[in-house]
Amino acid sequence: MKKKGCFYLIFIGLIFLLTSSAQLKREVQDKPEENSSIYVEMSKILSRFNPGINYNQLHALYREQEKEKSVPFSYSYRYLLTPKTDPTAYKISKFKVYALNLPRRILVIANDSLYADPRARTRIDRYVQDISQAWGCSVILITAEGGKAEDIKALIQQEFWLAGLDGVVLLGKQPAAWFEVPNDHYWWQGGYGYADWTCDLFLMDLDGLWQDLNVNGKYDSHISGLGDIDAEVFVGRIDPSTMGYYGHEVDLFCQYMDKNHNYWTGKVKPYRLGLVYSDYDWRQYSTAYFRHLFGLEDYDDLRWKEPPNNEVEKWDYLNNRVPCVFYSFLQVWT
Repeated sequence: MKKKGCFYLIFIGLIFLLTSSAQLKREVQDKPEENSSIYVEMSKILSRFNPGINYNQLHALYREQEKEKSVPFSYSYRYLLTPKTDPTAYKISKFKVYALNLPRRILVIANDSLYADPRARTRIDRYVQDISQAWGCSVILITAEGGKAEDIKALIQQEFWLAGLDGVVLLGKQPAAWFEVPNDHYWWQGGYGYADWTCDLFLMDLDGLWQDLNVNGKYDSHISGLGDIDAEVFVGRIDPSTMGYYGHEVDLFCQYMDKNHNYWTGKVKPYRLGLVYSDYDWRQYSTAYFRHLFGLEDYDDLRWKEPPNNEVEKWDYLNNRVPCVFYSFLQVWT
């Protein structure tokens, strides 16, 4: 089933997630002992100024930590919020599954431990109300903990086939699927060699066939199976759990959700200007297709250059780009 229309909720996770540059400058040694975790170490690796991060080493570190902390999957249905509008006024989804003209539905899956925090819970409930009112859609809230990406996908499939679903928003830490290839970008200068990455297309494609042919815990084959390889739903994440280098998870989550609320209530009005920020590995790629969002001329296109002419690095991004109030979309290629 091909997706012919979707909301733009996923963009909100890109627009406002970063906190102010002053907050981002706080050092690890100023944090409580409890923040000395794998995520702090990852943040430190990613904070380097030089290009050429060893992502394979970084990913291996991440996966080992995930294995150590893996717990059985559990979830709980919290509530279903339906919009306070005339059902005939609903905007109808264009998905083929909506043959009965069912109204739009969005599934929100929040981390159970995060939802247990009173401050986070208040903001999650407010977020559910915001998107329900903004889009005139029903919103299902589920809290979940532990498990694997396959468990989250089973929940999404269940809701999709039960009454239709437009998209999913994951709040807090939730498991992700991994995909691997023996030689990434093999068609360009011989390729980069082996690569693996987290792949949320696994959660979006609900009828394709995903296989782990070498049985190492990472998918390496994606074919149509009984369906196709296209996305049936959108999936977005709002997850500061890996940002321990910059602050406490709940604090960062609440700061972001407050900005998010201001957007939905009209207190923040985005400008039609975007930034494409391309680091070393992506400096030669075309960015022309970003014209589909704002228009071809409404972008700043900054690319890594050979020193001493280079501007693209961490200090510049945090101090010159993030504070710019005119950017309503940031595409960072690193």
